Amino acid sequence: MLDTVSRLMAIKSKHNILNSCFNDITELVSEVIPSDHKLPKNLYFAKKMMAGLGMKYEKIDVCPSNCMLFWREDDKLGTCRHCGKSRYIQVKNEAGENVNITVPAKQLRYMPIIPRLKRLFLSMKIAKSMRWHKERKRGSQSEDVMVHPADGDAWKALDEFDPEFARDPRSVRLGLATDGFTPFSTSASPYSYWPVFIMPYNLPPEMVLKDEFIFLALVILGPEHLGKNLNVSLHPLIEELKQLWTGVKAYDSYAKKNLTYVPHTSGQYMIYRPMAILLDGL
Repeated sequence: MLDTVSRLMAIKSKHNILNSCFNDITELVSEVIPSDHKLPKNLYFAKKMMAGLGMKYEKIDVCPSNCMLFWREDDKLGTCRHCGKSRYIQVKNEAGENVNITVPAKQLRYMPIIPRLKRLFLSMKIAKSMRWHKERKRGSQSEDVMVHPADGDAWKALDEFDPEFARDPRSVRLGLATDGFTPFSTSASPYSYWPVFIMPYNLPPEMVLKDEFIFLALVILGPEHLGKNLNVSLHPLIEELKQLWTGVKAYDSYAKKNLTYVPHTSGQYMIYRPMAILLDGL
């Protein structure tokens, strides 16, 4: 049933199906299959079932001026520590006074990348492809020809900087890219989206930049150009990258064993250290 629901959700995304239309489809299917089925009756229950796959996202309140995130140790604050602006939308009461309502003035959506990176290695085919950059055979191809990021100077410089990281072909090299766009016409109310994407560069050329291997990590909303304040919104992603650099447990389905990088700290074992960063588009 999970496979069926995931395929229905993929069809909804691919064809941009309305929520009400999705509910009508599940209702119709429920009427023509045996009554003891476990198909979700609407989109809400479909999302609850899909949550078990770990594809969750986190809503994080942001200062209206992009000064800070109301996150972790600042989660309980009601005003910005830097500019003093309210975390919540302000409206005027009958007396003309500004009052806060518990609706955030600005939010970003963060989708953790660790579960998705670990999931790559649960597929035997993809786990094998993650080694391609190290195990490939160039044949008659010249060393001066760049056919993959692994041929670039940045990749080689990282290998020299951390030989231990470079030794394991499963060490994941990530690219980060972002660019803002306006979803509506310029004549409409000003608004913008700033998606931040993560791409694993280990994969071979025919896979490396395919849609299914480009992970949406952040969606930053706002009417204005973020500029240097983009760094503030990247905080959750950077924290997760730091966690990855320290090491996370994972399983390599191609090698049929846990990934075996062992940090220098004594007493730790079977820890996968998967992270180097190549920055693009910033």
